[in-house]
Amino acid sequence: MAGNVFREIYRRHPSFRRLEEMLAANSAEPVTIHGLTGSSRSIVMAGALSQQPTTHVVLLPEKEEAAYFYNDLTSLMGDDNIFFFPGTYKRSVMYEQTEPANIILRAEVLNFLSSGRRKCIIVSYPESVMEKVISKTSLKKNTFFIKKGAKLSIEFLEEVLREYNFQRTDFVYEPGQYAIRGSITDLFSYSTDKPYRIDFFGEEVDSIRSFSPDDQLSLQLHDEIQIIPDIQLLAFQENADSFIDFIPPSSIIWSDNFDYIVEKTDNIWEQACSRSLKGEISDRSDIIITGRHLEELTVSGLCLPLPKKIRR
Repeated sequence: MAGNVFREIYRRHPSFRRLEEMLAANSAEPVTIHGLTGSSRSIVMAGALSQQPTTHVVLLPEKEEAAYFYNDLTSLMGDDNIFFFPGTYKRSVMYEQTEPANIILRAEVLNFLSSGRRKCIIVSYPESVMEKVISKTSLKKNTFFIKKGAKLSIEFLEEVLREYNFQRTDFVYEPGQYAIRGSITDLFSYSTDKPYRIDFFGEEVDSIRSFSPDDQLSLQLHDEIQIIPDIQLLAFQENADSFIDFIPPSSIIWSDNFDYIVEKTDNIWEQACSRSLKGEISDRSDIIITGRHLEELTVSGLCLPLPKKIRR
């Protein structure tokens, strides 16, 4: 309720009305916004989504700043169609250690966009957007649907899971695992933050439910689910696109201190290449982009800086 009040107050402001006009004009020229501090940036973003129901991408210089911005937005608008797009790695591509929870969040965003839906806000930062993503074609090809009542054998499902490089375990507790006990198959897809339990009656899917891996209690019944492998592994193995290429052409890109974002992305790319040449990490040059490339990709879109204190 309070979020709606804030947004309505801002919508009445002459400067916001001017911004609405600029957004409606669909101009490719960058627009600079001054005078926003603190959570006022999130309120303006919330208003922009209501006026321009397309894909809005917010690029902020640091992961922590992006996380706070995302939390502000969800406090104002709830979490429907508001996404946080993190990097695959716990720190950055330079250190190679992946974070399964982040892969799930990335898959959620890519799934949403590949479904043809547009109205959303995606919040991200340099370490994330510099990573290439699986192409829309490959994502569609590597998505397996399971419907309640469908004809499906456990043997065929296990064959699919093996092709997706899932590991068979006694109990599932993280993405990329599955377990089979009699007529029940548990599996943890990269498309969700909870595993699924599929109960078979012969070669028919009798029921599908998500459950808690901690206490094994059922959470929700499902009529249909999607099984997706590790999308970052696929991006490494197959042709990959930049994240900016993946989003719709009508997207609006918002940034804070974009020059710094370009510089930071270039620095990470150079360090990753240097460590690769020294043999400290595997070659990642094919799945990351430079800051200059990121800049080239975004100039064709509408880039609206969200001002904050400039970093020196």
